[in-house]
Amino acid sequence: AKKIFGPKGEDICAKVRDWLNGAETAKIPRLPSNTEAMPVAAVHAVQRAADVRTAALEKDKSVKESNVRVPASALYREGSTAATDVLLASEHSVSAPPELGDRVANLCASGVPFGSRGTVVAIHDPAEGCVEVVMDEEFIGGSTLQGTCANFRGKLCVWNHLLKISASDSKGIIDNVMPSGSGKAVIEKLMSDIKQDAADQKEADKKGAKYSEGKKVQPSTPAKSN
Repeated sequence: AKKIFGPKGEDICAKVRDWLNGAETAKIPRLPSNTEAMPVAAVHAVQRAADVRTAALEKDKSVKESNVRVPASALYREGSTAATDVLLASEHSVSAPPELGDRVANLCASGVPFGSRGTVVAIHDPAEGCVEVVMDEEFIGGSTLQGTCANFRGKLCVWNHLLKISASDSKGIIDNVMPSGSGKAVIEKLMSDIKQDAADQKEADKKGAKYSEGKKVQPSTPAKSN
């Protein structure tokens, strides 16, 4: 300190340290220069929105458990031996670069429950690097993301270990991984049968209406008395 600030270097160094600690940038997490991240206030808003949605679903009990038949080939690689050896987003041809605010579901990120959903709040490498995600619910392996979110809610994940979820993405994945004879085929056949039954009923109604219009009522004749 004396070599830099002179004879009173220790006193000046303490003043400089106090000034740095009081600066707003001192509390911002240190990140790579190419990182794109939400402001802390925006991250808090994302977390509050997830909390409100979760509380509303629990109160209304609108979410019900459903059993859906999904073939193992839609989740696991051929010849896989570990529970986390699942297909990655790139193998579904949906590994587009991440964007802030993307909704994602976990495939095999370490320490995150399978299928847990969250929101991307920071991107460290748009091509193939890592992203920071605030999950909708707490989990054991979660962190505070250097103080930007509540504890047990944040996680630094490899982008390829997550699955971006939206209506269009889900449709493309289903078309690629659901083989013939699976639940998809059953649903398509069911919908086809319903449409065909509706068409048959409509045609029958038309024929019944035409028959009623063309039918003539014969007048009754009085009986002759003997």
